[in-house]
Amino acid sequence: MGVNFAGGRTFSDPDRSFSNLDAALIASLVTASADIAVLVDAEGLVLDVAMRDEGCPGTVYRDWIGRPFVDTVTSECRLKAKRLLGDTVNQSAARREINHPVPGAADLPVSYSILPLTQNGAKIALGRDLRAVSDLQQKLMSAQIAYDYEFERIRDVEAQYRLLFETSTEAHLVIDPANRRIVEANASAKARFGTDRPDEVVGRNIETFLAE
Repeated sequence: MGVNFAGGRTFSDPDRSFSNLDAALIASLVTASADIAVLVDAEGLVLDVAMRDEGCPGTVYRDWIGRPFVDTVTSECRLKAKRLLGDTVNQSAARREINHPVPGAADLPVSYSILPLTQNGAKIALGRDLRAVSDLQQKLMSAQIAYDYEFERIRDVEAQYRLLFETSTEAHLVIDPANRRIVEANASAKARFGTDRPDEVVGRNIETFLAE
């Protein structure tokens, strides 16, 4: 029994090619190919767990052994865990993102694919630790929130400035120092210079009014 990898190629004769491989070597290859590997029997019980690095306290992984795999995940991921275990029946190589609860710490997010191991239904779930990705997403989200907050703060300051600028009884002009042209004028300034038409003030050289 094999798994169809879209766009890829499987070994043509795995029975012959891998018949003499040492079990310890296979275990090492599995551990090297995934951050975490979970061996599951035909009933969905966790038989053993291997990890490339000590991602979280070892007691967490040891507690999985002998328990249904679906009981090692967070409540909202139980359905995805059940579908993952069924992927070997459908010969699917789809990856599923599943969270495992870690007592006293944040959940452990893992992206799993699953492969059949034996004719009696044993399978192995190969996982990629997504905590680095999750941390990056959290930082991006925090940065976005900070940006949105700063943007709203600037908008509030600008609105307050605009209100004070327009309602001030003093004449206010904003002048471009490069060419001395007026770029903004409030109502008092327009009245001061004898017009209520913005286009007769804005855009003109300030020296024109000073000469008058």
